[in-house]
Amino acid sequence: MKALLYKDLVSSKSTYLLLLIMVGVIAGIAITQGAMIIIPFIFAYIPMILGAISFGYESQSEFPKFVFTTPISRTTYVKSKYCFSVLFGMMAFISGLAVFGMEYGSLDFALIMAATSFAVPIIFVALQIPFVFEYGVEKEGIIMVATYAVLFITIRLVGKHLNRMMDLVRAMNRINSYLISAAIVAGAICILVVSIHMSCVIVKRKEY
Repeated sequence: MKALLYKDLVSSKSTYLLLLIMVGVIAGIAITQGAMIIIPFIFAYIPMILGAISFGYESQSEFPKFVFTTPISRTTYVKSKYCFSVLFGMMAFISGLAVFGMEYGSLDFALIMAATSFAVPIIFVALQIPFVFEYGVEKEGIIMVATYAVLFITIRLVGKHLNRMMDLVRAMNRINSYLISAAIVAGAICILVVSIHMSCVIVKRKEY
């Protein structure tokens, strides 16, 4: 697993560095413009971009043909593709808790939005990866465009109806906010587990 992650980092380090700079610039603009709520959702885009870069590099170098001749199992290979989504999901949760807590002064609202920020990158990557394994990088662009469109619309709707969402959270205070947040996180993890299983099935029956 560590070797696969190291390969991803080393093989496209210049691209990752450029991506990091872009994220830093966007975050800086969001802070200066008073739109800090954008920051947690930036982490939703990053794992999808990293996944596209990784799959593209592996397709050009025919990496799967090589890696499956080593002791690395197909299951380990599949799981490595989901690591970045979990990592950035956790970063989205932490930043969401901090940003929404500072912006709205409500721990209940911040916790639910943080859980949502955690779920978004995991769910979108969980939908993307099995498609790429099944149909290859040639058709990856289709799912990428569709995913970006849905994600953009989702973020726009969240931003537009944020105050209504906060009122809804206040109205739902009869239900424990910890319970709601746990349900969102648990739902995302369940989708992730199903996606990993589907990807493992696809990769195990596929000839490289």
